[in-house]
Amino acid sequence: MDHYVTPQRTAQTLHAGHNLDYLDAESVLALGVKHPVLVMPRVSRLAPEVLDRLAAYVRGGGKIIAVGSTPSMAPGYLDAARISAQVALAAKTLFAPGANVQLVPDDGAVGAALGRALAPDFRVAAPAADIGFVRRQLRDADIYFIANTGNKAVDTTATPGVRRAHAAWLDPHSGSLTRAPAGADLPLSLAPYASRVPV
Repeated sequence: MDHYVTPQRTAQTLHAGHNLDYLDAESVLALGVKHPVLVMPRVSRLAPEVLDRLAAYVRGGGKIIAVGSTPSMAPGYLDAARISAQVALAAKTLFAPGANVQLVPDDGAVGAALGRALAPDFRVAAPAADIGFVRRQLRDADIYFIANTGNKAVDTTATPGVRRAHAAWLDPHSGSLTRAPAGADLPLSLAPYASRVPV
């Protein structure tokens, strides 16, 4: 897994203002891709039917970033030469230059590619590698959980990717809400290992 899920790629994703999830070929076939961007890290073997699903995803507006290379080989050994030819042709078609696909050379280019593909879901003004977030989208609200995972205080501003007419800070211990600036950057002061919940 270290070859595919590298600390640099994870950091690039988080610093670009996004969170991440993991999926495999079986889940693509069973459920499709529900996220706005799919990052494919050094995927060399992929079944033609998975590439067909990814092509449909891109036609529907989904975006793919391939890191290092695109698929070119069959996932198994049975009839591998014929299936590998299908995979190479499907990948060449899928990754033809276009607005919804990008091929980047390495993990260090993932953040910039994400920036071209999608506006950040959450961004802090000052570089703060220890700030993490998760967003839960409800029908009538967006709830962010923002955490400082480091041992140094952070004093900056944060820009949520979702703008609403009203915003508040939620105190998870008491359930109370305190008005927060809506439609503007949120002041964000976090002690070491502290967290905040804007709604």
